[in-house]
Amino acid sequence: MLAVVAVVIFSFIGGGPITYIESGTGIDLTLSELTGRTDTFVSTEAEIYILFDYEDLEAGTQLFVNLFYEDETTSMDSYYFDIVDSIGWGYVGFPKPAGDWATGTYTVEFVLDDEELLETYTFTVE
Repeated sequence: MLAVVAVVIFSFIGGGPITYIESGTGIDLTLSELTGRTDTFVSTEAEIYILFDYEDLEAGTQLFVNLFYEDETTSMDSYYFDIVDSIGWGYVGFPKPAGDWATGTYTVEFVLDDEELLETYTFTVE
């Protein structure tokens, strides 16, 4: 399974370690924003993108972005990247599983160094 993960460093003012979380059906990297913004997707969606900002993360740590379906006990997908600056933004693209997305609720967890849960975000597939 191929996924897209990127982190871009820039300065901004926000509220907590992970902020401004959004989901959509695509991403425009020239504008650094999502296309098709939504938190409700169809089961045939090719890829679901999550865009987020971060601040106050220590350089040299790892940020894990984990996707869970409904029960939140088994990760469907997990990606990580190394934090090179304490402030920035990133995105991850979760490709459609074999077949289609199961209908229901999905949770994205942002975990620092595979230990500390920083934030969660949910979206729905109908």
